[in-house]
Amino acid sequence: MKTTEPLKVLDMLISFFETGNKVTDSAAKAIFMEDGEYDEYWQGVVDEFRQSVDWTGVRAPESEFLSFCLRNLRDKIDNQG
Repeated sequence: MKTTEPLKVLDMLISFFETGNKVTDSAAKAIFMEDGEYDEYWQGVVDEFRQSVDWTGVRAPESEFLSFCLRNLRDKIDNQG
């Protein structure tokens, strides 16, 4: 595997969740609610994000939070290089 392939996947995921449609919103919600053990934790995180200035209200908060986290991860990777 080429070392750039994981970054391409990361960029693809960012683009996917930034699209902001019913499919991306449902996928993001499923990711956060998949693990029954941490449902309450993630619901709290998403609720906190919903109250923050980072949520635009354009997409579901789960989708925006996920794209926010992925972009943050991408920025950290870029700044390491």
